[in-house]
Amino acid sequence: STAADERFGAALAASAQWLAVGAPDARRDAAGRGSVYLMPRIDADPPVGAPLSLTLPELVRGDQFGTALAFSAGTLLVGARHTPAQRSRRRREREAGGSVHAFEHDGATWQPVAQWRPGAPQRDRFGERIDADAQAFVTSAPRDAGGGSVYVVERSPGGWSPPLRLVASDAPASGAFGIDVDLDGATLAVSTQRFEVGDFGQPVTL
Repeated sequence: STAADERFGAALAASAQWLAVGAPDARRDAAGRGSVYLMPRIDADPPVGAPLSLTLPELVRGDQFGTALAFSAGTLLVGARHTPAQRSRRRREREAGGSVHAFEHDGATWQPVAQWRPGAPQRDRFGERIDADAQAFVTSAPRDAGGGSVYVVERSPGGWSPPLRLVASDAPASGAFGIDVDLDGATLAVSTQRFEVGDFGQPVTL
């Protein structure tokens, strides 16, 4: 069962064997770190495991683990955009930035295998959106300084390549470049918007 205020279902991702459901406001220890619920297909052959919930011990209050979800082949990618409480007095909570975490199933449970952070902690909402295919994934940081950014990470023989940061030269400073992303093979679509009253979304070409 889930609590009414944990935003169960805020993000979804499905593979051939699993359904992942994000609950970014889950407060399992009254901290609001977030959780991801994983449910196997009942017709999976062979069976892949039992339903379980996923989180990480190093998460802090407001991380919102489960904000975004995607599968890349057998890897589960989880965004934790981090939106600290307005009156947070803990420095770690105030300064923590967003992150993306990768998990792989070892036959019994899901194990963390990699994580990405954009650099110095900041309120950029890195991990706000994720989309992926078998060869790469893209995630966004729409509050990044300068109007937002997106990061592309490709699979390499040894794991994953270093993130490639993309920005739009014509995006406004308040444009939230990366408010949504879509990856389709060699084509990446990125949306942006303005926060000023009366402005509308702007198409951006990379």
